[in-house]
Amino acid sequence: MLSYFRGKSADDDIGGNIVTAKEYLDRIGTIDLIIRQKVKEKKDMRERLSLTGVNGINYSKELTNGAATGEAPFVRLTDNMMEHEKVIDSEIRGLLKERHDIINMINDLKNRKYSAVLYGCYVEHKELSIVAGEMGYSYQYVLELHASALRKFSETYQIYLR
Repeated sequence: MLSYFRGKSADDDIGGNIVTAKEYLDRIGTIDLIIRQKVKEKKDMRERLSLTGVNGINYSKELTNGAATGEAPFVRLTDNMMEHEKVIDSEIRGLLKERHDIINMINDLKNRKYSAVLYGCYVEHKELSIVAGEMGYSYQYVLELHASALRKFSETYQIYLR
């Protein structure tokens, strides 16, 4: 479940550092950024291909092996691009699964207030003051709630605060 650690415990993090609950939850923001970059990379590849004068490509067509078949020169380029897009799509699926796993961990906390504050802060990327307003609590209370939620997350998933 803690795919961020790639099979290691929190104590085994590279360099001997302990990963905190906050650092682990911040991974969602990193995942979101990487996904946006991957989507842009796919779009940019298609735009570059269209600049070569290749238009109307059937992306659902099976890949060719690029063998000398008298095909137009852009066929191999198109095949390479389609293969690269499959790799990007696979990477995006993996990132989405990791994101979903972290969200499930947040939602599995028994205290709904903890889940709400962590979800608002780390999944929706809202400032704690905004989360406080939406929850109808004071900023100070939500600040304390956030600290308690991080401790509970850490205890529940054995991620230790420094």
